[in-house]
Amino acid sequence: MPSLFSQAESNFLKACGLCRKKFSPEKNIYMYRGDQSFCSDDCRCRKILIDELREEIYLDEMNETATMELQTKETLLSSSTRLVTNVGIGLPPRRNRVEVAG
Repeated sequence: MPSLFSQAESNFLKACGLCRKKFSPEKNIYMYRGDQSFCSDDCRCRKILIDELREEIYLDEMNETATMELQTKETLLSSSTRLVTNVGIGLPPRRNRVEVAG
């Protein structure tokens, strides 16, 4: 039984990684990232653009997630600070001094 790696390796130079067009021995094969092959420079460029857009979307999502996490932490910190201030950190309540004339 062939491994998944050997199956992928055997299909590597048989068809375009984007349009799936079978390669011809008379035509050039265009490579990208060392392991992806394409039938034309156009298909290769389209794949590069797709990858760049995916990366951009991923980075935007990561930034959005990080921003939301930071806002949540700031909200929790703010809430806990108010709670500590309102409780008075366990100190006894202040009493007004009353002087007794004597």
